[in-house]
Amino acid sequence: MKIDLNPTMIHELGRSDNAVPAAHAARAYGKEATDNEDTVQLSTSSDALASLKAQLDGVPDIRQDKVQALRHALATGTYQVSPQAIADAMIADLKVR
Repeated sequence: MKIDLNPTMIHELGRSDNAVPAAHAARAYGKEATDNEDTVQLSTSSDALASLKAQLDGVPDIRQDKVQALRHALATGTYQVSPQAIADAMIADLKVR
């Protein structure tokens, strides 16, 4: 299995564009933040990570249907290895890197 670390999602792991300091958020709820209070800043990082985790949880570790098909082909002697297909895949993989 090839793992694609989707670079389009990486920007979502940074600081949120709409994140506000805790003191500003506290004022919005009618409270004032003082220096001795804990502060919190929320961003979309956790949302992006949760979304990626949910997508990954939906993908099985082992595709059992493929394993069974290969076992059957090996057992019946119908499994055919194509040297050309293997070479093409190796070259394509090198081009991606």
